[in-house]
Amino acid sequence: MPRTRMAALFSVLMVLSIIMAAYSILAQPETVAFSDSELQTPENFIPSAIPTAPTNIAGDTTARPDILVRILIGQIFEDYGGSIRIEITNNDTRAIFLETLAFDWVSLDMGSNITLNTRISAKETYELKALAVDGPPGSGMWDYQLSMRLLQYRNNQWYRMTGGGDDWISFSEQSIEVHELADSESNSVKYNTRLYYVRVNDLVDFSSEAVAMATGNVMTTGDYNLGNVCEIFDWLVAEINYTEDPGGGDVWYSPDETLASMTGDCEDYAMLFSAMVEHVGGASRIYLTRDHAFTAVYVGNTESDLDNATADIRAYYSTPVPVHAFRDEVGYWMMADPLGSFYMGGLAVGQVPTWQSADYWNSTFPESDNLHSIDVTGINLEQPIWLDPLNWVGMVIVFGAITLGFLASAHSEKTEPLPVCKICGMDIFEYWFTCQNCQATYHSQCAFGGANCPMCQAPIQFPPPP
Repeated sequence: MPRTRMAALFSVLMVLSIIMAAYSILAQPETVAFSDSELQTPENFIPSAIPTAPTNIAGDTTARPDILVRILIGQIFEDYGGSIRIEITNNDTRAIFLETLAFDWVSLDMGSNITLNTRISAKETYELKALAVDGPPGSGMWDYQLSMRLLQYRNNQWYRMTGGGDDWISFSEQSIEVHELADSESNSVKYNTRLYYVRVNDLVDFSSEAVAMATGNVMTTGDYNLGNVCEIFDWLVAEINYTEDPGGGDVWYSPDETLASMTGDCEDYAMLFSAMVEHVGGASRIYLTRDHAFTAVYVGNTESDLDNATADIRAYYSTPVPVHAFRDEVGYWMMADPLGSFYMGGLAVGQVPTWQSADYWNSTFPESDNLHSIDVTGINLEQPIWLDPLNWVGMVIVFGAITLGFLASAHSEKTEPLPVCKICGMDIFEYWFTCQNCQATYHSQCAFGGANCPMCQAPIQFPPPP
């Protein structure tokens, strides 16, 4: 078949592929956002009462506690604050009772304290998940100091530990960096971008057996409330190990796969968190920045709902931690990023509060122009392979390349001088004979009149080329 005919055939195939690509794009089902009935406001959380401290104190002891204190400091911003997490290991052979813990800025008359009233047995480690810290009036390096009010159990009685001083055991001063607030700027939000919507909801199955088992093991309260969400958050922080994707790739794992390995990176954390929250009746979104993913949980559609959610989170952690939420026409979505903050409601990775941080939503992501907000509905919009636009676009490219190849080949043939039949004098377009003696060319049909070359009379010995 001549090359021009082959080019025409593949041109037709390319046009058909373009038509199918357009059809497959138009045939894509719309992404499905949350309906009002799916947006459940959490019930009020009732925290457990703080235990009471021993009242029968036998006396004082000047012994200093044999404890190891490990401090994890989150981002702290000027005039805004932040949070710290503290682990206290009792290396002594005697139990201690931690009544109060205080954090103070050394050069300022300001700080934070929390009543804990918790017993730490010998060789036991106690973890304070979050302590709210007020921000000093400026960025830079600032000195701080931790202090504790402690009792020690000896001779079957409790003694006040003074370390030779007053009721407070103070530790050495340390320095931390306080960050600047951002200027007021907003990020544009794109809702339910199809590419990300399909990718997330194809992986998240909040009714799976693995998700149900993990959620059931974590929850200690009844109806869906912010206490449940905080428990899930804390469990993720404690149990899931952050691991980068191998080879620097970007592989997204389903919640079941993350639970099987107990490892994952940001989008794996986000999808598992969403699956567990949705399993207990909540609604969540996954937000994507330029290089990060995190979850936000629906807490209601009124400012009163948001205030209640804030109070519940602070009651759960027993400290007035700063919280952040997104606001849109649907309602309020509380931040939930185990990789960005020690507690539920804290800042996400890359998020910076602004000077207008009196409101929950005044913050920005300076390194990202756009945020993608994906409703985690569990509705899979995956299409059959023959309706995948990418497949048809690929076919268009392949057929187009083949067509261009044939056209170029046909053009090169046309630009070469055609042989002329020495018998009839006409151009030869297809097959011809070439005399091996004098190199004369002629149509095969013109040569059939004799067995010798019409030009030199040499015998014709070779058939025409294929």
